[in-house]
Amino acid sequence: MCKSQFSISLLNGNELVCYPKSVQPQSIQADGLEIDTTGKYFGTTKPHDVLPQVESDAEEADREFFLEHAFFFFRNAEKIMSDSRMFLAPVPIVNGIAYSGTAGFTNPTLGVFVEWWLNCETDVTHDHSGKEALCYAIAGSPLTGINGCGCVYPDGTTERIVYGKFSNVWRTFVQINQRYTEVKQIAEAYSLQEVYDKLK
Repeated sequence: MCKSQFSISLLNGNELVCYPKSVQPQSIQADGLEIDTTGKYFGTTKPHDVLPQVESDAEEADREFFLEHAFFFFRNAEKIMSDSRMFLAPVPIVNGIAYSGTAGFTNPTLGVFVEWWLNCETDVTHDHSGKEALCYAIAGSPLTGINGCGCVYPDGTTERIVYGKFSNVWRTFVQINQRYTEVKQIAEAYSLQEVYDKLK
């Protein structure tokens, strides 16, 4: 149980004060990479066809809101990385790779996306012609490197994008996402709408 404020360290060295949720989980759910046992992602004929999914209408609305304002959030990266409740705002996009499925990609946050956009070994903030385009959907095979990811442009339109070094793309995202597995479960977070309103 977490009863008092605590801090987390971001990749840029920022120390963010976190505020424990009033109701704490009974246990912390792990988010390590593992072989998918459902058969949904294992042995598929087109492993790169894994698509981002949402579970409800509310999550679909949040997903659309995130895509519509992705560049606004990206432009305000410094502010997001200075407030834990902004950093931990959940982004309801389910990504995954063949064979291990969504393991390691669970419950990404606004801060995870911002850190990834800024720190990924592969440029995930432009398309192949150099136009600004933020990658938001990760899908492909870690074995063959075949992938079909998704990117969003400043006007909110989305397109499929293929990366030459797919391992750099998905591994960096998973590493950043897993840094915050525990804090995402025990600390307070704003909604994407609340983050937007506060930044405006």
